[in-house]
Amino acid sequence: MGDPKQTQSAVHESEEFWERFSASASLHPANLYRYDLIADLVARDKQQHQTIVDLGCGNGSLLSYFHHRGFGTRLLGVDGSAAIIQHNKKRLPFAEFQQADLQLAKQFPLEIQADVVTCSEVIEHMPDYTPVFDIAHRLLRPGGLFILTTQGGKRRRHDIELLGHLRHYNIGELAAETAAKGFQILRKQEAGWPALTLQKVAASMFMNRVAKELASHEEPSLLFRLACRIVGIFLKCSSKSFGPQLVIVARKPDIQIS
Repeated sequence: MGDPKQTQSAVHESEEFWERFSASASLHPANLYRYDLIADLVARDKQQHQTIVDLGCGNGSLLSYFHHRGFGTRLLGVDGSAAIIQHNKKRLPFAEFQQADLQLAKQFPLEIQADVVTCSEVIEHMPDYTPVFDIAHRLLRPGGLFILTTQGGKRRRHDIELLGHLRHYNIGELAAETAAKGFQILRKQEAGWPALTLQKVAASMFMNRVAKELASHEEPSLLFRLACRIVGIFLKCSSKSFGPQLVIVARKPDIQIS
């Protein structure tokens, strides 16, 4: 069982994070780039993807993206923050939301046979991230798809001070951890170079300005919106095989009948 103090701290951090970032989350080019990567992977999968669960859903941006792309007949978001869950229920009537602590796998309340489970940009914030693998495995039907995204490479100033990243990952080691939890690895991908790397460097160099635009309760300025557009264009041209954006695609094996 997880440390209750760590759990409470992580939930509070999640609430504070989304309270600060909700206004700009849908504009952030790295988010949109990531959502495109994830959606393309789901679309490429030949199996059904009617029921989709997003672990650590935050303000529901990824589920909203799925909804607008026409993915899934049932969309479910899970987050540790009761405040975020209640907020999402009011804003996003096309999805269901469940409060649950992703660090407490044995106490996880949701019982479902999902076709797809996603966990995007969550584990780098978690003191104990390994229960996520057990939860995803339990929620997926045999043959279901697990898509995990996180960050690799150097943790820069804004990663630590603004975004609260506790660690970054090595793609090979992360894939090995995923496989050790009973998944079949279909793809391990690094992406986003050079645009995402340059964006991280710039965000760390001008962190006070970025924080004011990205992490305030005010609507982002026109200049910030323009900068996001420009970065987004460069991201579309960036590498899909090298960079700090890490993507693991795995499948829960079908039950073998002997």
